Amino acid sequence: MKKSRQLDFSYHFNIFLRNVAKELLRLFYHTGYRILRPGKRFYCENIFAGKNGLVFSNGEITCVCADHGLINLGNVNQASLEEIWRGEEFQKLRNAFKANRLPLRHCSACFALKKIYKPTPDLYQIAPFFWNIHIETTPVCNLDCAICRRDEVEKHRGGTQLSKATVYKTLDEIIKHKTNKFVLFFGFGEPLLDRNVYEYVTYLKERFPEVIVSISTNGIPLDNDQNVNALLNTPLDVIVFSVDGITPEAYVRYRRGGDFNRALGGMTRLTQERRKRGQKHPLIIWQYLYFRWNDSDEAIRATIKKARELGVDILHFLPTRTPITGISWKNQLRRNHGVIYKFGGVDHDYNPHDRARVIHVSNEMEDIPL
Repeated sequence: MKKSRQLDFSYHFNIFLRNVAKELLRLFYHTGYRILRPGKRFYCENIFAGKNGLVFSNGEITCVCADHGLINLGNVNQASLEEIWRGEEFQKLRNAFKANRLPLRHCSACFALKKIYKPTPDLYQIAPFFWNIHIETTPVCNLDCAICRRDEVEKHRGGTQLSKATVYKTLDEIIKHKTNKFVLFFGFGEPLLDRNVYEYVTYLKERFPEVIVSISTNGIPLDNDQNVNALLNTPLDVIVFSVDGITPEAYVRYRRGGDFNRALGGMTRLTQERRKRGQKHPLIIWQYLYFRWNDSDEAIRATIKKARELGVDILHFLPTRTPITGISWKNQLRRNHGVIYKFGGVDHDYNPHDRARVIHVSNEMEDIPL
């Protein structure tokens, strides 16, 4: 694992602002909001419906939105997923919601937080098992992104990878229950730095074909024909490339330690080889986080043009709230969860935040709306 960077003032300032903002928002929800909206009840999809569990590389499980808080709800090295899901730590969170309280600072800004009016009696029923789950097989990353808390990751996990035995035990439990719609191999490491990930994907899909398996990557490991072929030899359903910019200068503002040309090269190699093989999978998604330095109309148009040229299936522009000093306010104020461009005849229902604006780009379209 690479040595931690020297953390600068901007990094600490952003972490401080985020924590203060979340605590103030939670205070508002517990005081003013409940008074102003007495009929509303707080509800969390993660802890009742089984969405977005995250298994760290040291075996600990948390809510994916509480990942920076290192909230430990159990450990798959010591217990089964089902035992953890029905265990004491998850139940503490559920009891807080039943009492109409937000148990964690992170809850106040979490995408899984719902405010329900006139809740039904079965609102707080617990799903039998997880609906989707993230598995971080490795904490190692080849980048050092501006607001990624690598210092915490390295201190918390060290270089510990999930053992193959633990991964297979976890996958076997997912296969047994068959309630998962998605399994995502991704946490705070770069998943393609774990050479075993290809066999994990194949093992899971061969025994549970209905589950949608995806990987999220920065793309640089795929600027390599061997890795591209290894990936295309698996039955992977979806791969998401995180490339936030259309110039090297804009890209590296956030993706520190990255290489724009190699990230784009990884996408290019994969799309070209997939086309050459005549394969339809995996679905290739370019995810582009909006920041104030990469959100101009010129940059967006150039990115759409490049995505179309490369042959990716979907281009997803996604607003982000980190770092606070880099927020693209014009996109935050549009009050949606970004824009999804689907190229050609793609009919996949990919829309992870539901409220994103979807634009279908046909082969004949010349003037593509922003």
